[in-house]
Amino acid sequence: MSNKQKAHRTKGNVRPSSSGRAAELLSAGGATVGFVGFQALSGDLGYVPTGGAAEDVGSTVDSDFRMVMRKTAKRDVTTKIKALQEFAELCREKSEEDVKGALPFWPRIYNKLAMLISDNLLQQTAATMSDVKTTPKEEVEAKYVRVVSASILGLRMLLLDLPAAEREKIGDSLTPLLADTKFWAFGKHKNAAVRAAIYALLSMLCEVLPSVARAHAAKLCPLVLGSLDESEPGVSAPCWDAVLHVVDVVQDCWSQVNVRKAVLPKLWTVLRSGAGGNAADVFPSLLPFLSRLPPEVLGEGLWFYEKWFDSMVEW
Repeated sequence: MSNKQKAHRTKGNVRPSSSGRAAELLSAGGATVGFVGFQALSGDLGYVPTGGAAEDVGSTVDSDFRMVMRKTAKRDVTTKIKALQEFAELCREKSEEDVKGALPFWPRIYNKLAMLISDNLLQQTAATMSDVKTTPKEEVEAKYVRVVSASILGLRMLLLDLPAAEREKIGDSLTPLLADTKFWAFGKHKNAAVRAAIYALLSMLCEVLPSVARAHAAKLCPLVLGSLDESEPGVSAPCWDAVLHVVDVVQDCWSQVNVRKAVLPKLWTVLRSGAGGNAADVFPSLLPFLSRLPPEVLGEGLWFYEKWFDSMVEW
């Protein structure tokens, strides 16, 4: 990238654009684009401008945006997710005119990424992503894990970066994914990166689309509240973040689980083991969690608190 381009990106009297501002500019520019979900489109979703002659429409799109758009067409999922991150950064850093020039192409990019994510999570397997005849078994599994975790985190980023008004429109489009048992099985995947990604996504779902989270409480609550004893470093923190989001957003979460058999025994394990060596990540969440326990969970008398402190003493 030339020095001139760098200066244009980071210097000058330029007002940054948030994702919400970007949506405003898109509407102001006369481009009416409705949200299209995972299942809505297939095939060629349009072209990405490449620049060229002055009369070419691509010449109106900033070169940094063009570069990012090209990355979204790459086959590698990690590259696509990084491109999505860069696109969001450019929307915050570039001038209003630059953002206006790129936004008409965003729906096409989004639809491709959304369908890719759904396909990676529900249709693909480790065997279908690699040539199992020529690729070592370890590499086959490693690639699958990378693709799955990147796809999950990519969906989380989409939820995070969409303007609030747009988020409300995508609930129905998430239903095929959230209704599939394969999606929820990732919460028990043997790979820590996949589990951490799922918990991060579920926290974001509770935060930005609480109505959707409540609609899938029957699967959400058993997975999250049944994983209190997650002890893998790097997973326990996002797991407990998801726990706090669930007990805060899903008011009837306790009716979705067998508290005495599926939740409390794991809570005692956490207290006795010092969260499996992750006390710094988990223990700050304990008091907020305790504050959300209803009387029917605490029971009568002091037995719950006695058990709580006895378990901590054992640690």
